[in-house]
Amino acid sequence: MILHLLLQTMVMVPAGTFTMGSSPEQQAWAVSHGATAPSVADEGPQHTVTLPAFALGRSLVTRDEYAAFVHDTHRVTPRGCGRDSYKWDLDSALSWEHPGFRQTGHDPVVCVSWNDAQAYVAWLNAKAGGTSYRLPSEAEWEYAARSASALGLHDMLGKVWQWTADCYAENYVAKPRASCMRVDRGATASYPKWMWRATTRERNPADFRDRIMGFRIARTL
Repeated sequence: MILHLLLQTMVMVPAGTFTMGSSPEQQAWAVSHGATAPSVADEGPQHTVTLPAFALGRSLVTRDEYAAFVHDTHRVTPRGCGRDSYKWDLDSALSWEHPGFRQTGHDPVVCVSWNDAQAYVAWLNAKAGGTSYRLPSEAEWEYAARSASALGLHDMLGKVWQWTADCYAENYVAKPRASCMRVDRGATASYPKWMWRATTRERNPADFRDRIMGFRIARTL
């Protein structure tokens, strides 16, 4: 049932070429609206990326969808979840079931780590008998976010941070460090609005959970 619903709610993102990252002028705009120069330096240098077509979830994975995975796999998630992603301190009272604010089953699941998201993807693929479901790459996420209105994607910016598949590097020519942080994108309403941009990057440890972090699913076509 979950797979049937997921297929109905995925959007085909057409193949295309785009300029990834922000220009020095765009970074200067962010600094003039509250950013610091170092905080946006990882958005460059701009470079051309060509992507094949792929599918992306119209919405973030919901509590109900994640609950079905937890129930089916008997997954036990340790309690503990951060409150703002600025610090990696965990509040032991919080979890994906109890993030500290009211949610419905249709709201995005939060307090899920990159590792949790990968486990959810593995479950989907086991159900489907394949390997096509996955987290989006950084490039796929940004490409889709730049076209979100036209594609009918929901909550790409300003809802919750969204895990991507990639390791973080300090810029687009550097290599990731050995201790790989995972990139999350999309910002959230509790963050300054200069961060509500398709180019904004954040990174967190793969096992970190936060109540303003969720994920959406991509699919290789």
